Amino acid sequence: MSDNKNVNQDKGLQGNEKIEQAIAALQQEATQEMLAHTLTVIRRRMRENGQFILSVEPPTGDNQLRIGTVKTGDGKVWWAAFTSFEEELKGGGSVQSTFLTDIDQLFHSALQVNEIEGIMSLAFTRQDEILCYATNNIIGEKPPVQLGKQGCITVGIKDCELLPGVYMLNVALTSFENEIYDDLQRVIIFTITGSQQEQGICRIHCEWEN
Repeated sequence: MSDNKNVNQDKGLQGNEKIEQAIAALQQEATQEMLAHTLTVIRRRMRENGQFILSVEPPTGDNQLRIGTVKTGDGKVWWAAFTSFEEELKGGGSVQSTFLTDIDQLFHSALQVNEIEGIMSLAFTRQDEILCYATNNIIGEKPPVQLGKQGCITVGIKDCELLPGVYMLNVALTSFENEIYDDLQRVIIFTITGSQQEQGICRIHCEWEN
């Protein structure tokens, strides 16, 4: 994106070309690593108070404006948001009006939609990134997370048999189709100390007999 194009853009859209580049790279290489990179770029733009262009559908009989949507081949309905006016024009739809909205606020509003459900996952990794343990609320026989409602999930750890070392807790929120809504790495970094001489990741209780 040229400097002249940036100058002519609204301030809130300047920098969104980084999101476009990340998405283009993700389309070329659809891996978990590239997806994580794309999410990181979007979160960075959120911290920079970046904005998206949101399309609005014409009012119907109730005179209520509705956010423009697109329907994909799998039957899912998505809100239509654009990183720039050039990208909005590529849509080729019948959008009659648009407005700028903060990226952070847009994601917050999307999570208020009552139909959205998700799976909350926890993963404990060692400092060298070896996975030690992973679980989620479905494995724990708890209902799906209702993203349209405010609240919290409390996870109690009764026994921790990890051997001494430095560990990290990662938290993710996904759909049932494994689409990532959010993925927070190293939410907590903690150290387990002890004088035992065992080796490995976790302690397995053994009974010795002669």
